[in-house]
Amino acid sequence: TVKTPGGISMSDDFCSRPRSDQIVVSSAVAATIQDTACSTPNCHAEITSVCGAKVGRRLLPTRRLLDQSWQIEYLVTETFICEDATCSSPNDVATVAAIAHSISTKVIESIGNGSF
Repeated sequence: TVKTPGGISMSDDFCSRPRSDQIVVSSAVAATIQDTACSTPNCHAEITSVCGAKVGRRLLPTRRLLDQSWQIEYLVTETFICEDATCSSPNDVATVAAIAHSISTKVIESIGNGSF
């Protein structure tokens, strides 16, 4: 399993919006990341925090953090079958690196070209 974390901040003060607005926007961001970063059924994107509040499976805060660097944090998880039990073969290592690079590149490019 390859887990690639990321974060997004918007130009406005997103965190001062009502919590209901934050949830709507965060859900849209999760869907966009899923569409952008995941090209296989073994890939899943989820929001992990909104404005410093850790997020459960239903986008409800579980605790508020005082120090935050991103308005929305996410995690993209892609699962693949390893060549050996330890997932340490050269092909496995190369696969992990390629998956992580592909996810990061897709998100960065979509933000850069305005399609995000």
